[in-house]
Amino acid sequence: MPAIRVAILIRPDSPHIDNYLESVAMAKNVESVALTDPDGTLMERARKYAGEAAARWRGFRSEDELLRDVRPRFAVVSHPAYRSPEVIRAALESGAHVLAEKPACVRAADFAPLVRLADSKHLHLMLAVVNRATSTVGKARSVVKSGSIGRPYAAHIHLVADQTRLKSPSYQKSWFASKKESFGGFLSWLSIHYLDMLQYVAGDRITEAAAMIRNANRLPMDVEDSVAACFAMSGGLICSLHGGYYMDKSYQSGFQLWGSDGWLRFSLHGAETRGLEWCSYSGGGTVNSEPIPAEPGAYALFTQAAIDAIVSNGPPQITAAESLHLLQTVDAAYRSAAEGKAQRI
Repeated sequence: MPAIRVAILIRPDSPHIDNYLESVAMAKNVESVALTDPDGTLMERARKYAGEAAARWRGFRSEDELLRDVRPRFAVVSHPAYRSPEVIRAALESGAHVLAEKPACVRAADFAPLVRLADSKHLHLMLAVVNRATSTVGKARSVVKSGSIGRPYAAHIHLVADQTRLKSPSYQKSWFASKKESFGGFLSWLSIHYLDMLQYVAGDRITEAAAMIRNANRLPMDVEDSVAACFAMSGGLICSLHGGYYMDKSYQSGFQLWGSDGWLRFSLHGAETRGLEWCSYSGGGTVNSEPIPAEPGAYALFTQAAIDAIVSNGPPQITAAESLHLLQTVDAAYRSAAEGKAQRI
């Protein structure tokens, strides 16, 4: 397949910088890489990942300069949420397909015009919900799609991360801790991954959200660190979700889904990490298992899948419409928490 020019649009306070530098460095079918390096530090950071290919990497002081001179076919955009829409728009207008670090906006309404722009130019706009690219999540989707566990009835998700990051004064002063600049806290930063996995695995869309959010750590920030929520899907499935920054380090997590003829479960993060397990009642009640395979990390898998879709003219890992719906789901959960009642999506 043909190689393409890739851009990484970042700045020093961008999230997941190293994930994206490493993922692009690992990717196949990449002709050259250009990245924004406004303060002169990011190219040096990139060289440790680029290795012998570093000669094909170039740094630029601004997005405008990079997009004008390079005309990339694919752009990774990872910026603070409040600034992401303008950078995504510039990349799309230059003709690049875009992979955007979530939440990519501070409200879903700001993402909707970008979807219309991408569609008008026949470009992919993919929110970086990277876990759907892993083999475990893909296998779980296949199990549900095959009918092995029957019609999905209900799901439970929990995801707990460290509270240590919240206690850093630099974090409390950063855009992550500002509702105005970040969309929100735990729900829009981490729970969004699991809401996407729910829809992807179940093959269905969330249509209603009811949520409560709190700042359990009572720290000086105006975003939530704790969320408890319920979601309903168009096919009838209901899901409970609990998440928060409670650990001293690492994660605890779990994803479980029950259907009319069985169940499945897996965990992707922390000490509870385990591969997929599923059981079909009509299949004799045997518990089947598939361990998490040795494969690149989720960011590398998702980035490669995005590139593959571009060079092969295939479907994206996630569509622009699906990305928008996910942000609208998060938006609805925040409205529910504010108004004290369930919200339709």
